Amino acid sequence: SLMMMTGINYYHYIRLTIVIATLAASQFSWSAYNRDSWDFNPTQSQVKHSLVGWYSGEDGNPTDIDHIVSLNDAYISGGSAWSSEEKRTFSNDPYNQVASNPYVNRVIKNKHTPLKFITRMLTSNYGFASSKCLRYLDRYVGVKTKYGLKLNLTEIESASHLCMTL
Repeated sequence: SLMMMTGINYYHYIRLTIVIATLAASQFSWSAYNRDSWDFNPTQSQVKHSLVGWYSGEDGNPTDIDHIVSLNDAYISGGSAWSSEEKRTFSNDPYNQVASNPYVNRVIKNKHTPLKFITRMLTSNYGFASSKCLRYLDRYVGVKTKYGLKLNLTEIESASHLCMTL
């Protein structure tokens, strides 16, 4: 255990940890997620005038444009390596956009992946409109597949089981 290390051993352990961390950091050029770099243009969206939230079927006047696969999720699952043009194409793809009640989009779903979003939706004052839970998962997988993004199949399976309980 670390607490049992004494004198020189503990000193070398700390020095080695610092050296490894420094080397690891220098090996990777990590650019943090930046939503603005995706160049999303809501004025071009086909769903910008919708008054009904796609997930809940409830009036959301006004509605937000929600990305089925959030830009952050895309970034984490492979989109971080994309060019500016690839990011722009993804963020403005109508297949990845739905109208959403602003609260559902900004608070319940936000940048969460399917299992967490579905769980949060089911424990909120909102619910999924008829068959929308499974349709959401189908679109989510479709978007990820279309763009070659990594999928967590275990999470998708768990989310699917959760949808089946509705």
